[in-house]
Amino acid sequence: MSVGAGGVGGLGGRVPPARRGPRAPRTTVLALVLGLAVAAVVVHATNVAFSVVGLSPAWAIAVLAGSLLGSAVNVPVLSLVAEPEDAGPGRVEVVRGGMVWTLWLDRPRRITVAVNVGGAIIPSAVSVYLLVRTGLWWAGLFVVALVALVVHRYATPVRRVGIVVPMILPALTAAAAALAVAGRADAPVLAYVGGTLGTLVGADLTNLAAVRRMPASRVSIGGGGTFDGVFVSGVLAVLLAALR
Repeated sequence: MSVGAGGVGGLGGRVPPARRGPRAPRTTVLALVLGLAVAAVVVHATNVAFSVVGLSPAWAIAVLAGSLLGSAVNVPVLSLVAEPEDAGPGRVEVVRGGMVWTLWLDRPRRITVAVNVGGAIIPSAVSVYLLVRTGLWWAGLFVVALVALVVHRYATPVRRVGIVVPMILPALTAAAAALAVAGRADAPVLAYVGGTLGTLVGADLTNLAAVRRMPASRVSIGGGGTFDGVFVSGVLAVLLAALR
């Protein structure tokens, strides 16, 4: 038996539509499913990458969780004097209702530089541990220097955003350099070290002068998001080096 919109059982009277509880939009459900799928892929890829460089599954989960939770923690380490054009009050003209209004902005005279725990400290600590365990100091320094040079060449300071680098560039450079100077067993370790430390040096540390010209009172090294480019570059570099 089917129920029509105009009545039930052929009666002419209109039946009020049944009330239904609130339903989540399909786009929200789809976004949630896609988000969970992406998270699962990221976790699996990270575990694979860390297992390739010799970390146990327990340590891989600990590093992943620490990077996730530590991305919200920034440790202040330095205070810079802002450049003259950003140190004093600034003026912005806004047009409203056919009239021009002048707004005066109080720009910071000093900029606090912080280090992000999840995006900088933890990946750097893992890199140093891998170098100590393997003894690949000279090869590691070469890969880090090469990645830093390439990343610095393409790093672009963007006002109100930070230092922008194509995400795949550090990983490709680190993987290629690691494969060029090491064998199959050592290449993933060097790729991770180059992808993390090379990105930190080339994108963040060598651009501190540009940071002084940004209209911000606080900047964070390695704090570009939940999984900063430093973390992602290291994982991608390992996976690319392991494909050889």
